[in-house]
Order: sequence, then C-alpha cells, then structure tokens
Amino acid sequence: MILGNEKANKILEELLKRDTLSICLSGPEGLGKKSKALELIGQILKVNTDEAAVHADLFFVEPTNSLIKLEKIRELLEFSHLKSYSGGRKFALINDAHLMNTESQNALLKILEDPPEGQTIILITDKYDELLSTIRSRLIKVSYKKLTDDEIKTAVGRDLSTEVLILADGSVAKAKYYMDYDMSGLTDFVRAFLYRDGNYTTKEPEAEDFKVMATYAICVLKEMRKISSGGKSDLHDANIFQNKLKIRAEIIDRLLIKLDQAMSLYMGNFNKKNIFADLMMGDF
Repeated sequence: MILGNEKANKILEELLKRDTLSICLSGPEGLGKKSKALELIGQILKVNTDEAAVHADLFFVEPTNSLIKLEKIRELLEFSHLKSYSGGRKFALINDAHLMNTESQNALLKILEDPPEGQTIILITDKYDELLSTIRSRLIKVSYKKLTDDEIKTAVGRDLSTEVLILADGSVAKAKYYMDYDMSGLTDFVRAFLYRDGNYTTKEPEAEDFKVMATYAICVLKEMRKISSGGKSDLHDANIFQNKLKIRAEIIDRLLIKLDQAMSLYMGNFNKKNIFADLMMGDF
C-alpha cells in the first residue's frame, strides 16, 4: 500500500475494472506509483508483482539514458495490434513518461486517440506539465500527494532526523536514500558556500554527489529565508547560519537562483571545475 494515498489507490483500482482506457499516475517521485500499478496489473493477470513486470500481456517502457525514444513507442504500437497472450486484457505501462521526446509523444497519440479494445495504457510521471497538452487531454489523471513526515517514518520503520525529512520532501525513496548519508559533509559544503571558501575542495565532486550537496544547501537557504522573515525552523544548520550571518531575504533569493543554475549546469555537459569554482568564489 502507498501510505497516505489511499484515495488515489482506490480510484486507480476502480478505473482498472474497465478494460479500455488511458490513465496517468501523477505526483512526486518516490511514492510507489509504479509498484502500485504493477501490483494491480498483476492481480488482473493473476500473477504476482514481479511476474507482472515481465508478463507477455504487459508492454513495460522505462527510459534509457534519461530518454524514451521513438523506437520504443513504435514497439508499443506494434504490441498493441497483437492478440493477448493469455486471451484476456493487455496493458502498456510507461514509467517517467515525461522523458518521451516530442516525436515519441506524438507517436503515442495514435494509440491514445483510438485505444485497442481490451488494452489499458498507464503513464507514470512526476512532471505532468511536461507532457504535451494533446497527451494530457486524452488521459484520466490520478493524482498522488507527498507523504507526511509521520507516514515516511512509518514506511521506513525508523525515526529520521529533520535534515533527512526535509531532503526527502515527502518521498519514501528519497528518505531511504538520505537516511544513511553523511550529513556532516553536507553541512561543510553549505558552510563553504556561504563563507565563500575557495579552498573547500581541490577537486570538484561527482555529479550525483554535487546534486545532493546543492539540494541540501537549497533546503537550508529556504529555511534561512523563513527565519529572515520572522518565521521559525527546525533545521539546525539553518538556525546556526542565519543567526551568525543574518542574510537578508533578497540575498538568499539570489543564492537560491545561483545554486539552482549551478546544479542544472553541473548535471549537464559543462566544465564542472569552473562551475564549482564560481559557486565557491563568485559574487553573490
């Protein structure tokens, strides 16, 4: 069960009683949308969740190198014209559907406009607005919401720090990823960034490590902004740094933009050494 999303699960379960329709499961990543879809498909196909993922009557699409190419959608279209292996219903499941390029989405329209009898198409995304409007208009949207901190702690079966819960941002998957992360290293990065410490590191971090560092720094800055406006924060680092530095809200906003831009560039094909140096030593 996806904790905190019982209503969405019930809607999905009821929708899947119909045998010809197109659905989109939309909401933050890490909520188990894919697992729930496979579980319910498995029940209909009379197999378990693992078997459902490789069943002959399910065409399962996942991105390769952060992209769902046209060729894969063409394979799905070919699958749609085949008879059911088991003589019953057929399913197409597209995970991270927003990673279809424009050509892929336009090709998918062919099947969404005229779904084959007995086939259910399910798209899963955490970026619903990145789907073409022509795609969205042909889907029944089922919305999943972020989990509460208590729901996340229940799901992982242990207590979690404020830092982990803020980084998790309502996602069990993120909470599991961050709960054993070295938070002292993240604090050191935020300190170096705020104090303009160009000697923080002599080597730029790997892209995924930088993404975590920048994400945590953004979380801290957002909490610092809240404090600067008279609010309160449970995040220790935000309280420590804001009480010492007393950074104005407009400066924090500029820092947030700088971090967000640096993270986007760092994850791309750009000079990471220069990006990291500018982040640590460049002007606010």
